[in-house]
Order: sequence, then structure tokens, then C-alpha cells
Amino acid sequence: MFRRRVDLHPIEKLKEIFWPRSGWKRAIQYGWRRVWRLSGTPHAIALGVAAGAFSSCTPFLGFHILVAMLIAWVIRGNLIASALGTFIGNPITFPVIW
Repeated sequence: MFRRRVDLHPIEKLKEIFWPRSGWKRAIQYGWRRVWRLSGTPHAIALGVAAGAFSSCTPFLGFHILVAMLIAWVIRGNLIASALGTFIGNPITFPVIW
């Protein structure tokens, strides 16, 4: 439905990642609305966030999102919510968690 008629060249795709054609404000608004409209039951979203929070407390630095998505997939949670749940762990809170 929202696909491009003509695919972008790989160099243009890379450029679009660092400087969105529609601007940063529009990209942030899109991301926020995408999160706000997560599909799934409240239970599945809560399971996803819980999986993300759990995986951010593990010592597997660099693999938190992958571990969270794997756990959420196993327990039938929301995958996007699991990726967002990993933001509980950040360089400021890691010493407290560990």
C-alpha cells in the first residue's frame, strides 16, 4: 500500500537514513505515531516491553534487541514493544542494574 513505485538506489537509501527527504520532524512524528498505534492486545504489548526490560538486564551487550525480540517471539509478545523495552537499560542505568 505505501510502497514506492520505483525502488531507490542503494546509495539513495543510505542517504535517506542519515538525512530524511521529508525532514527530521516528519520522521520523528512518523516514528511516534507508529509506536502509538502498535497493533496487538494490551497483554501482547506488555509482554513485549517486559521481554525488552528483561533482556536489557543481561550482560549480552550489543545483543539486547535481538535477545528481546527472540524472547517476545517465544512468549507471543509484540516485537516492536520488546525493542522499545530495551531502552530501560542505558549507560547511566547499567551500573545500577549490574
